[in-house]
Amino acid sequence: MKDIRLLQRLAVIFTALLILFVGLKIFQAVQKKNLDDDISGQSMELCALRELRSLKIVDAEGMETSFEFGEEGRIRSVTHDQIVFEIENLNSERVSSYVQSLLGISVRKSFAPTESVSVYGLDRDQYTLTLSLGDGRTKTVHIGSVLSDRSGVYFQIDGDPKVYVANHSYYLNLTTKFENFLSQYITSIDRSQVDMVSFSRASDGDKWKVQVLEDKDNGVFLEAQYRVIDPIERDPRDEMVRMIDTILHFPANQYLPITEENRASYGLDAPEYQFEITLKTGETVKISLSRELGGYYYGECSSNPYTFRVLAGSIPGLDKSSFELIEAYVRKEYLDEFRSAKVTMKDTTFTLESWFDTTGTFESEGTTFTLDKRNAKVIDSNGDCYGLVLFQSICRIPIYKMEREADPELANVEATIYVTRVDSQSYTIKFVPKNDNEYYCFIDDRYSGFIVERSVLYKDNGKTMSGFGIWDAYNLTNEAIDNKNAEGIYDRP
Repeated sequence: MKDIRLLQRLAVIFTALLILFVGLKIFQAVQKKNLDDDISGQSMELCALRELRSLKIVDAEGMETSFEFGEEGRIRSVTHDQIVFEIENLNSERVSSYVQSLLGISVRKSFAPTESVSVYGLDRDQYTLTLSLGDGRTKTVHIGSVLSDRSGVYFQIDGDPKVYVANHSYYLNLTTKFENFLSQYITSIDRSQVDMVSFSRASDGDKWKVQVLEDKDNGVFLEAQYRVIDPIERDPRDEMVRMIDTILHFPANQYLPITEENRASYGLDAPEYQFEITLKTGETVKISLSRELGGYYYGECSSNPYTFRVLAGSIPGLDKSSFELIEAYVRKEYLDEFRSAKVTMKDTTFTLESWFDTTGTFESEGTTFTLDKRNAKVIDSNGDCYGLVLFQSICRIPIYKMEREADPELANVEATIYVTRVDSQSYTIKFVPKNDNEYYCFIDDRYSGFIVERSVLYKDNGKTMSGFGIWDAYNLTNEAIDNKNAEGIYDRP
C-alpha cells in the first residue's frame, strides 16, 4: 500500500511539473510572438527633419560624415573625412532627400534577442548614426549585418533592447557615395562679384588678365562687358568671354577623391592650366587643371575641397594662345574711320584711300575706295570686294606673340605702313625681320613689343577671299581692277 501511495504522489508531482512546464512554454511563446511580430511596411521615424541639428554617420572603417542643419532642417554644411563643404558646394536638395530617407526606417520585424547581439553584427557596426536634436536629445542607431537573403539589415537603437530588421534599401542608402551630395558646379560665381580673371598655361608660359566691367544696358538686356588688360589692352573675342563664363559656373563631370600620393599621377603636382578669380572683396578663387589625360582634365579648386575631372574640350579656347582669344591686332581700324594707308614694301609704294559720302555707306555710288586712284570696289560673283581684302590685310594685322624684353634696332625695315584716320590722327607701322618667319613691329619708330608672322606680309590664300598678306592682297586687288568686266565684277580663273 505504501508503494502505491508513493507512486500516486509521484504521479501528482510529475503532472504538476508537466503543467507548469507547458504553461511556461506557452507564456514564452506568447511573449516571443509579441516581440517577433511581422510588422513589414511599418515606418519608424527617428525624428522630423526640422528637429535635426546634426547627423553623424561613421562606417566600419571609421570614415565620418557629418551633416549640420539650421532652423527648420536647412542644410548648412557637410563635413566628410575632416573636410568641410559649405552650402555653396552642396546639392542641398540631394542632401535633404538623403537625410530624410534615413530618418524614416521601413521596419520588417522586431524581436527580443535571446543570444548575443554579435550574431546580428551589432557588436561591430557597419554604420553608426548619431542624431542630435534641437531640444538637446541624442539618438544613436547601430546598423548590423545584412540578412543572408539580402532582404533586410539588422539595427538597434540605444536604450531599446529590441533588435529590428529594416528593408535592405535602408542599407543601400547608407552606401551612397559622398560625391553625390556635391553641387554639379565647382564654382558658381555671379560676374557682378568679380573684379578680374587671370589665366596661365605652364607649357608655353602664355597668360592673360581680364577686367570685369559693369554690364552695358543695350536697351533690350544687360550685356556683359570685359576688357583684357594683359598681355595688351584690348577687347576679348567671344570665345574668351565663353571661357570666362564657363569658369565662373564650372561644371564637373565627376568628383574623384585623389590622395596626396596620387596627385602626380593625375598631373596635379604640376598643373598645366591655372585660373585665378579675384572678387571685388579681395578674395581669390583658384582653379588648377592638369594637362589632358585620357580625354579628361583633372583639377582642384580653392573654394571646393574635392578633386574632380572634366571632359577635354568642355572649356572653350583652353588650348588657344591669348592672341587668338583677344582682338589682338597691331592696330585695328574700322572702314568709316579710315582715310588712307600708304604702304612701302619690295621697292613698291601704293596708297589705299577711302572717302565716304553723306550716306555713310560703303556701297553708295558716292563713296570712293581707290588703290592708287583706281577704283578698288571690284567684287566677285559672290559680292565680296577685293579692295576690302587689301584693307583688312593692312588694318587688321594680327599679333603673333609679345616679347616685351626684346630690344631690337630699327634697321633693315622690310615694310612700312603710314595710316591716316578720318579724325586726322595718323601713325606709322614698320616691320623689322627677327628671323625668317617673324618680324618685330615698331609703331611710330618705337618697338611695340609685338611680334607678327611673315604671313601678314606674304600669304596668298588662293581663291578664298580672306587671309591674304598685304603684298598678295595688293597684287590680287590690282589683278581684279585690271580684269573686271563692265559691271565691275571679276572672278579669278
